[in-house]
Amino acid sequence: MAHSASSSNMGYKNEKGVLCNCKTLAQVVQAWTDDNLGRRFYSCKGRMVNHGYESCNFFRWYDDVESPHGWQHLALLEAREKMCA
Repeated sequence: MAHSASSSNMGYKNEKGVLCNCKTLAQVVQAWTDDNLGRRFYSCKGRMVNHGYESCNFFRWYDDVESPHGWQHLALLEAREKMCA
């Protein structure tokens, strides 16, 4: 089975004010890999350096929960809220 390593910025806000190693506000991104489908994480959004972007490759899970399925529960609750709104 192929393993995808892609992610997508879904417009989540960095409510916790997490800074990456560049000392800039990290973006919240949603994973689309088979193992972490829908799970969010913090990532460096990069900074402009010499007409290009440079990233410090910062990574931290957004939902550092102890339960292995806790992040899935949170995603389902958020989906339910959107459907009821």
